[in-house]
Amino acid sequence: MASKLTYLSIITMVLIVILLNATSSLANKLTREQIKRSVFMKGRSLNDEEGYMKRMAEHPIYSKQPVSIEGRGPVMNADQNPFAHSGFFTVNKTVGGQMYYVFFESQDKNPNAPIILWLQGGPGCSSATGMLLEMGPYRINPKTLDLYPNPNTWNQKYALLFIDNPLGAGFSHMQNPQGYVHNEEQMANELYSMLMQFFDLYKQYQSNPFYVFGESYAGKYVPSISYKIANEGFKINLRGFGIGDGLTHSLVQMTNYDQYAYSLGLIDTKQQLEIQKIQDNVKSLILQERWFEATSAWDGIMAALNNYTGGINVYDVREYGDYNFDYYLAFLNLPSTKVLMHTVGIQYNDCDAKAYSALYADMSKSVKYKVESLLNRGVRGILYNGQVDLIINMVQTKWIEEMNWKFSSEFYNAARKPWTLNKKIVGYVKQYQNLYKAEVNLAGHLSPMDQPEHCMTW
Repeated sequence: MASKLTYLSIITMVLIVILLNATSSLANKLTREQIKRSVFMKGRSLNDEEGYMKRMAEHPIYSKQPVSIEGRGPVMNADQNPFAHSGFFTVNKTVGGQMYYVFFESQDKNPNAPIILWLQGGPGCSSATGMLLEMGPYRINPKTLDLYPNPNTWNQKYALLFIDNPLGAGFSHMQNPQGYVHNEEQMANELYSMLMQFFDLYKQYQSNPFYVFGESYAGKYVPSISYKIANEGFKINLRGFGIGDGLTHSLVQMTNYDQYAYSLGLIDTKQQLEIQKIQDNVKSLILQERWFEATSAWDGIMAALNNYTGGINVYDVREYGDYNFDYYLAFLNLPSTKVLMHTVGIQYNDCDAKAYSALYADMSKSVKYKVESLLNRGVRGILYNGQVDLIINMVQTKWIEEMNWKFSSEFYNAARKPWTLNKKIVGYVKQYQNLYKAEVNLAGHLSPMDQPEHCMTW
């Protein structure tokens, strides 16, 4: 995509991707018992490998020669696929923090291609989820653990930057366990430091249009790092941001489950009243700024829904039980995979329990004002949600209409239109000026996984 391409074209393409692939990974908004059995929270021990503190970059993530994985088929040959860089940047030197990234150049080899930064949620989960299960250039064969090209990758026209954020997530690690972040300001400061180092190393991309996207708990990460970039004078060429099924405004989102669950027949009237009581308590605790207690009460809603529904999958109400992504975790922990990804000696933590705990109280705090500030500055934003996601459901998106920004009333009165593809309605979209709101039909928390054929349709 040429640098002269208008923003409208860019956001249209991104919008289509997002509309049809609303993704998210709010993996840990469950009770402690649910957390223990959640696929996103398996294998989360922290391994601080002393001596492995040097930056590794400017290398292809995949070998120039096909590499077999423990007797299985060969990994994709890098000569035939997008060139990737991976490595670590030092953040928070006092704790020996090393933040991991994977950067894929755009497959169309356009040096001016827009860059999309992808952040996973959790909090404390690896962006490898997005990279290997959602919009990245490769998917994993569950039976053979081979990589194969993702025909619906966003990488066809965009450069993709995946970062394990914050420290403790994925391959990002630290020497001192006191280095876990406890709020969005700390998170944004460390991530911004990492981005500045990234663009210092990859100077050829400094002027490329830059977009920050993320899902689930990244509904707080995305506005926070975008707000930081804007307040630092846009030294990074920030053009827009996107939040998929994101937790952003707790006062509304943590207190709206009963209506959605009742409308789907998941609970009866008596159970709805019980959930309403818990929601009222959550709201009261938030208004009193009793953050830890508010988050704990929110966990109570998740426990009640789990009990009332017999274990509904809160990320996709069409299913029961947890997702099974054991093959994905197995692939990332293979010794040969770590050689390819330059992570030898580093323990992979799909979702770090300590990072989750450190941000536990912060979960119930709102960052809505950061979204409002970005919109008022003219930064483009898209806020999208999967239709069958329960944990971040469509009812909760009413906070978007309640935002206080300069085009609030115009956006509220804007027409909501069907989104059609191949003469079929695949979602709904509402737009005014620089704000887009979208609903993705038949999509849960992980739409690129649910609807991969709709991912790249422009």
